[in-house]
Amino acid sequence: MGMIGAETYAYDFEVNKIQYTIISFDDLTVSVVGLNESVSKIVEIPSNVEYKNKIFSVTSIGRAFYEKDNIEKVIIQNGVNIIETAAFYKCTSLKEIVLPNSLNIIKDYAFYNCRSLKEINIPDNVTSLWENVFQNCTSLRSAYISKKIGVLPEYTFQDCINLTSINWNYTQEESYNEDYQNVTGVIYMEAFRGCSSLKTLIIPSGVGYVRGGFSGCASLDSLIIEDGDYQLSIEIAASPIEDTIKNIYLGRYYRYKYDYDGYYPPFTQVKHLVVGNKVYNVPYFFGKLETLTLGTSIMKIGDLSKQLSLQYIKLHCNNPPEAVEFSKNT
Repeated sequence: MGMIGAETYAYDFEVNKIQYTIISFDDLTVSVVGLNESVSKIVEIPSNVEYKNKIFSVTSIGRAFYEKDNIEKVIIQNGVNIIETAAFYKCTSLKEIVLPNSLNIIKDYAFYNCRSLKEINIPDNVTSLWENVFQNCTSLRSAYISKKIGVLPEYTFQDCINLTSINWNYTQEESYNEDYQNVTGVIYMEAFRGCSSLKTLIIPSGVGYVRGGFSGCASLDSLIIEDGDYQLSIEIAASPIEDTIKNIYLGRYYRYKYDYDGYYPPFTQVKHLVVGNKVYNVPYFFGKLETLTLGTSIMKIGDLSKQLSLQYIKLHCNNPPEAVEFSKNT
């Protein structure tokens, strides 16, 4: 992963120590591209700004905050719809940012190494995140992700070592992203790599594809795969899912794919498995199961003969004797 180099932007005018460049005279739109050196620690980006007796709408944030290590809080008013590449890159003292409801796109490296940022709330009109957006935000503890974001690209939260809470309720089956067009919800490779404090991960019902993404999640204890009407594919690419998961809620059928040499069975430490009411077939189990709870729709489960630690099975099937087929060795 390459670093982002500094760029010098010419600006057209300055108002209240914020520097702007004009995007369009016809549309009267401007972008924030720089800050005066004497700007305060708290910066508020306005919805519009006056220049030469004309009112311009502020629609984007460029690299105005690039490596500005004195900024502690930024408030962006409604009107801004794009945060450009590396806009807040290495803004190391930034503790708080308020994003507007008008925001649609956050581009790559936008908040890279904002290591004082403690939480992020991505408004529900945001439809697209690019790669490495919050990489190395080492103080980040909680993240709310827009319901309209269906793709978490590579390295979204890489090395957010204090991240413990993710609220992401994506439910749609398709999402638009410039790199991954019209795809079922996706968690791409290494999206959560190195999130060593993350204990619980919820995969929303709208996500149908997980490609790696969890190496270095040493505290990951529980995996919740939300109920859904279609299959979840989990593909192990560069590395296996961290072998620490002990609790799984399986809300829909899933399958594993491998695209590297060698075989690493997933979920080898699972002790407690709950299968939701929409799952009718669980072909096999991994781990050292102690408890197994099966939902109302289950028709068949795989071989339990090697689950020597299994203490009880709880059935919620309407007709368990006919509905559940156990291995002959069980």
